Amino acid sequence: MTQSPTANFLSEAIENSPLTQRELADRSGFKSPNIHPMLKFGETRVAGSHPGIGAGLGD
Repeated sequence: MTQSPTANFLSEAIENSPLTQRELADRSGFKSPNIHPMLKFGETRVAGSHPGIGAGLGD
C-alpha cells in the first residue's frame, strides 16, 4: 500500500509520541483510540478542518 505524505507524517509523529493511543485520541478529540492506527496506515483520511490532530501530537 502506498502511503500519502500525510499518512507518513502522522505515522512518524505517532511513533515518536510518548502518549498512549487513548491519550492521543482524547487530546485529538476522537472518541476511539483506533483512529490513529487507521490514520497512520492511510486507511482513513483526516478532515482538513480537524484542529485536534496537531493538539494531540503536540503541535
